[in-house]
Amino acid sequence: MSIHFFWNRSLNMTNFFKPLRSFLDEFPGRSFSVIAICVVLTLFVGFLDYATGREMDFSLFYFIPIAISAWFAGIWAAVFFVLLSVVTWLFADMLSNHQPSSWLVEWWNAGIQGLTFSLAALTVFIIRKAFDQKHELNANLSETLRKLEEASNKRWLAEQEIIQRNEFLRHIFESLTHPFYVVDADDYSVLMANPATIQGGLPHGTTCYALTHQRSEPCSGAEHLCPMEKVKNSREPFTTEHIHYDKDGSEHHVEVHGYPVLDGEGKVIQVIVYTLDITRRKHMEEELRKSRDELELRVRERTAELVRANEDLHKQAALLNLAQEAIFVRGFDHTVKFWNDGAAELYGFSRQEALGKVTQDLLHTGFPEPLDQIVDQVLESGRWGGELLQTTSTGKGIFVESRWALQRGTDGEPLGFLEVNRDITPRKRVEEALRSNMERLELVNAQLQEFAFAASHDLQEPLRKIQTFCDMAKKRCAPALDSTSLDYLDKVLNSASRMRRLLSDLLQFSQVATRHEPFKRIDLAKIVREAWDVFEASVKDTAALVEIENMPAIEADESQMLRLFLNLIGNALKFRGAATPHIKVYGKLDRGGMCELLVKDNGTGFDPQFAELIFKPFQRLHGRSEYDGTGMGLAICRKIVERHGGTIIAESVQGKGATFIIRLPVKQNRFGEY
Repeated sequence: MSIHFFWNRSLNMTNFFKPLRSFLDEFPGRSFSVIAICVVLTLFVGFLDYATGREMDFSLFYFIPIAISAWFAGIWAAVFFVLLSVVTWLFADMLSNHQPSSWLVEWWNAGIQGLTFSLAALTVFIIRKAFDQKHELNANLSETLRKLEEASNKRWLAEQEIIQRNEFLRHIFESLTHPFYVVDADDYSVLMANPATIQGGLPHGTTCYALTHQRSEPCSGAEHLCPMEKVKNSREPFTTEHIHYDKDGSEHHVEVHGYPVLDGEGKVIQVIVYTLDITRRKHMEEELRKSRDELELRVRERTAELVRANEDLHKQAALLNLAQEAIFVRGFDHTVKFWNDGAAELYGFSRQEALGKVTQDLLHTGFPEPLDQIVDQVLESGRWGGELLQTTSTGKGIFVESRWALQRGTDGEPLGFLEVNRDITPRKRVEEALRSNMERLELVNAQLQEFAFAASHDLQEPLRKIQTFCDMAKKRCAPALDSTSLDYLDKVLNSASRMRRLLSDLLQFSQVATRHEPFKRIDLAKIVREAWDVFEASVKDTAALVEIENMPAIEADESQMLRLFLNLIGNALKFRGAATPHIKVYGKLDRGGMCELLVKDNGTGFDPQFAELIFKPFQRLHGRSEYDGTGMGLAICRKIVERHGGTIIAESVQGKGATFIIRLPVKQNRFGEY
């Protein structure tokens, strides 16, 4: 214990020389400098020893350069200075003492002194070596401690990083929304699992197949491959699709991913498994499969339809080529896209000459209104019709009846125009001739109307005079005339009266076509009531009844409709039977734009074989003595109905009344009359 203490203290004393040693260690030519200093010190000590005449003991001072050289220059330098010190000491002694006997003694003393110096030098050298060893040990220990501390710090930092990473991984592990677990490769027990897997708890020893399949044995079979077996055998990641079950038995389609964990020998010891719920995707795939199957079916059907449509188009194109009308298709730029054989025949331009040309430029088309307005009408209503003036390839002008239709694509977007033209040049010539004839006919009708009016007036004037003079003769000469003469006068009066009625009916018959009013919308119920009011006196006398039901409003000549019902109601009252007259007037509409009017009575009726004869002028089924009349009433009715574009027929059973059936258009055509 004391030796170690002394040793440590000795070594600590050397710390005093550390700055000097450090300076000398860093000084260039350190050993040479130390030796030079030590030589000077040794000689200086020797000089002092000589100068003092050996009266003082300078042995300890000789030790100073020896110790310095031993400490700083090494053992051999110390040996040199031991020798130098002995020699210097001897010289100093010899110079100061010349007795030979004392020299021997001094030599003996010098030897003893040199031995002492050597032991001191050796001691210093050993101490220096020990100091160097301690210094080196301290340096090594400090370096080792520094390295240990650095390693400890690195380890601590590494541990903290590992802790942070583990915490981060644990957070990620627990935050995963899909199941993630580690399975033992030997017994398939679940070693760890995230909350998305365990769903409230994981009993110790739970196997993966019990956890996810609620089974007591691993999956097997080609349709349900076990990912554990595949990963163990291949030692590579494996992915498959399974059906997993929740605790409540809910079924989920999942995509299972397995990754091997290998030991140092490359053996699979654990398998990392995570699953992705693909139930929605599977449902979508199923829906997609159904949609694809349905789409394929529709595509096949549509393809078949397109094939049929193509065939139909070819057939239609062939039919269009067979059509006598000119048929062509134009785009919105009015260039020809299709040109049938009828168009080539009518205009004289071949299909190759017409395709891509603007029709109005090719045919020099004259339109009845601006082309832009026609196009707007087609876009709005889908069609247009009218007459065009066009020119053929030979320069001949022709009139065509043109019908345009808007062509649309499958998406409903307009593509162009289908135009069908028919040559009406001959018809236009006929219409022109007819127009001239109508003008002449109107002139003749006007002349006939004037003639009829003049004839009626000129004929009725003598008849009125005959009636007047016969009445005057009957009143004045009645006492002088016998019964036969009076009977003759009555016959003349009756004949004149019948002649006047006949002339009036003839005039009405001729005026149906020549003197009429424009068609306008009228209420037939109102017309029938006006006609019924005319026969007020006869109605009171006979207590006749009338029913008016469902009479429509139509476009007609109001005055002629009144004449029509006056004649029909008048006939019903005239040809009444024994029972109280009952007349029913009603109407109904049909889908053809026509209305049907019926005038039904309970009168005497007529034989059905005369149903057509009664509408001819001057035709009577009864003698003049039974029923008064001229036989023109029903002829006028037919004339009026025909002028309105309708028909009239009669149905009857003898003794059971008659029914007159009239069919009239609800709206008249644009020409105003038929």
